[in-house]
Amino acid sequence: MKPCFSEIDCDEIYRTAHKGPEIGRGSYGIVSLYVTKTRKMIAVKEIKLDQDDSERLCGDFKWVQEVYILRALDHPYVVKFYGISIENSRLEYIPNGTIDNMLKLFGPFSNNVLQKYTRQIVEGVAYLHDEGVVHRDIKGKNVMLDKCGNIKLIDFGCAIRPKENPNTNSIEKIFESMKGTFYWMAPEIVAKTGHGEKVDIWSIGCTLYEMATGKPPWSSEDNFWAVLIIIAQGTKPPDDLPDRCSPEAQEFFRLCLTRDPTLRPSASDLLSHSFLNS
Repeated sequence: MKPCFSEIDCDEIYRTAHKGPEIGRGSYGIVSLYVTKTRKMIAVKEIKLDQDDSERLCGDFKWVQEVYILRALDHPYVVKFYGISIENSRLEYIPNGTIDNMLKLFGPFSNNVLQKYTRQIVEGVAYLHDEGVVHRDIKGKNVMLDKCGNIKLIDFGCAIRPKENPNTNSIEKIFESMKGTFYWMAPEIVAKTGHGEKVDIWSIGCTLYEMATGKPPWSSEDNFWAVLIIIAQGTKPPDDLPDRCSPEAQEFFRLCLTRDPTLRPSASDLLSHSFLNS
């Protein structure tokens, strides 16, 4: 599917748009809000480069891979990519922040909100998998909420298309880029033995737990011990979801955290689960 604007259209929109406030910062620059002539809001990541930064950016495979993947995607629950130039890249503006921020402001979500967001995340992930994309970094910080209260999957810096290039971005590089996110990582990523689409299913389960409790599984441990617990066979599993959650939600959570990725359900399988359809 085609993006909302061609990159030529997006260049024109960017040149004639009114710049608003800074709304975020990244590795290479700041993200600012722009308002177009038609009053459409877009988020623009502006990259200010000196000679050293230019060489570093051109050699940054993670940045190139993210653009390559995002420009081909078009789904209601995936952030839209509008265009790129040497100075900036342009994305859909998503006004309501991340799930992580909402949890910090308001605490764990109610059961009906939990079900709604989990289903939307699974629908977005199912679409990605149908398109041959594995996100590999699903967590509350990478799920935003739009003006209608629906989710948008963001941050495709760790994503790959494994069938197109199974050697793209080694597990070691993934591990390095995902420091600080161990609590959401599947055992096969932590153990550096695999990174197929089933890693997203594990992370969906961890994100469900995060939305239900306000924190990810194993968060009572420091990162080092969390990694050991996830890798080790026969150690304690994470706590169950809170008692207020339905038996269907508990079963869904446990299915997502199936240790063997060959036995872990697919995103399409999860869409038919009773928790998402009750």
